[in-house]
Amino acid sequence: MGACTSKPAAAPAAAGQPPNKVDDVPPSLPSPSPTAAAYDRMKQVADFLSEVPLFNGFSEEDLKLVSRACTPRTFQKDEVIIQQGEVSEEFFLIMSGDASVHLRTEAGERQVALLKDGDYFGEVALLHESPRAATVKVETTELAALVISRNKFEELKLRHKLVFPCRKAVGAAKV
Repeated sequence: MGACTSKPAAAPAAAGQPPNKVDDVPPSLPSPSPTAAAYDRMKQVADFLSEVPLFNGFSEEDLKLVSRACTPRTFQKDEVIIQQGEVSEEFFLIMSGDASVHLRTEAGERQVALLKDGDYFGEVALLHESPRAATVKVETTELAALVISRNKFEELKLRHKLVFPCRKAVGAAKV
């Protein structure tokens, strides 16, 4: 997305006076450019990723590349983020908040884990191109997450760069 600039609109002309040129209007205080805002967001995300054990060993440049692939998303209390059995297209890293992991079996549904800041989920379905293995639901008032799409996950070759512990339907990587 390209940067866009705009000049303030010209003030209306008084009766009998020529209209002001746009260049004659004093500029307003500068606002951060989209590029600066994007850089700040990328830096914040890269700093967060550097604290997540899953990304140990990533260079600063690799963390910047991953941070550019992340989309921040916010979820509300009791919102289902992923549903067991659904097709998988995203990987999630929790920045703040708690989420519960539930497995549905013939005996019913049971909670198997509680995820917190720095935890992740969704990798099993992406790695194995299989349906979601569990349901993940927000437990706190709000949950902030970074989301990486399947396309970005593959483009960055994260399946080969990240070492996921062997586990079933839950991911904990404490910050």
